[in-house]
Amino acid sequence: MINPCRRFPEQSKKSRFLKLTNKRRTKITLCSALIVLCIWMGGCKHPQPTALPESSSSPAARISTTLIVDFKGRGEIVNLSVDVPADTTVFGVLAKGLAGEVLHRGDADRLFVMSIRGIANEGASGDNWTYRVNGELGKVSAGVCPVADGDKIEWTFGKYSPE
Repeated sequence: MINPCRRFPEQSKKSRFLKLTNKRRTKITLCSALIVLCIWMGGCKHPQPTALPESSSSPAARISTTLIVDFKGRGEIVNLSVDVPADTTVFGVLAKGLAGEVLHRGDADRLFVMSIRGIANEGASGDNWTYRVNGELGKVSAGVCPVADGDKIEWTFGKYSPE
């Protein structure tokens, strides 16, 4: 009679193989889930060159704004008159005025300007890009802040200063 508690060599090899397979399956499943989560949350996106957001307004409804970009000694100050559709945002003015020279991430209320003409944000302890409309510091994302005819939009590279 065969002892049912006795392990045969074939069975132990098979169970070791199954354990390795299960460990591999677990690793593959976790890695796959992490990749899907990363893509779903948008964390794997790369900075995007700017493109003027599409406008839903009629061609006749246009406004004129002034765009000033101050690099604080790291580049020449930009001072442009920019004509845009009436429903344009602060970012839309920047994108039109400096087409292809702005890197950003996200859109609408999550839009974040990363660099202008190659001058990138330096983080919490360094200089960063901020904007003002008619002298008032922006309180929302540049992707949702509306502009009106005659507005002066100033982008400044430097230490954050709410004054």
